[in-house]
Amino acid sequence: MVVTLFATAGLLSVAVLSDARFYGSSFFISIWGRGFGQLTPSSIIKLHRTKRLPFALAVLLANAPQSLLSFLYLMYNAVYSSMLMGKEWDGYAGKPKYLRVSSPQKNQRSTYWLQLPFRYAIPLMVLSGLLHWLTSQSIYLARIEIVQNPPQYPYVKNEVDVISTISFSTIALIFVVLSSIFAIIAVVVTGFRRYKHPNIPVAGSCSVAISAACHPTGTGQRRHDHKLMLSEGFVDGVKYLSFMEEAATTPTNGHVDGDQTV
Repeated sequence: MVVTLFATAGLLSVAVLSDARFYGSSFFISIWGRGFGQLTPSSIIKLHRTKRLPFALAVLLANAPQSLLSFLYLMYNAVYSSMLMGKEWDGYAGKPKYLRVSSPQKNQRSTYWLQLPFRYAIPLMVLSGLLHWLTSQSIYLARIEIVQNPPQYPYVKNEVDVISTISFSTIALIFVVLSSIFAIIAVVVTGFRRYKHPNIPVAGSCSVAISAACHPTGTGQRRHDHKLMLSEGFVDGVKYLSFMEEAATTPTNGHVDGDQTV
């Protein structure tokens, strides 16, 4: 994400310099006045000597950033999913809760509709939609019609030539960079939040750790449709952390049983 941000910032600097050469000014007010997604003589990207590209190639190049943005959003969403999965696991160490499962029964809770809690999923969807829209206004397909004969001679047949090329919008690129910086800062700040119960081993999405916690420990009662929490029990004299109905005791890092520590 940071590499893509730097690449976008590089394109923005080129766009600002292009505006400065063509209009003689690169002030924000001047750039704002040209608007989002507006085709201007200075905004045409010259990828070929004649600025002419095959239509299909121009479409692919104009939409390539959208594909990259979708890939980055999947990575971004995966990071938040991982952190919130750990938060969900950590919550079972504080107080008894009903299990969250794909197919809930009785009092069990269902998995989130958008994989994440709404307070995270909705802002992420809004951010993704905003970035996609800004990107579509930053680099876009331009179809230019060139009339060979001047219109003041109506008796002469006008020859129209259509050029397919790519154009950019400097003001939209500025907002893309600002939104991307905000997105990176947001995920970093969220990552610095600490779990409330650091003594509980972080399982993440490790099926081995989750399976171990779902097996009974030999003491205490446990029903999958009741409120459960991560609690200590004993198996062959060794402490074992699993979901139980009884009140949890705080586990000690490295503690094996009542008489030994490692």
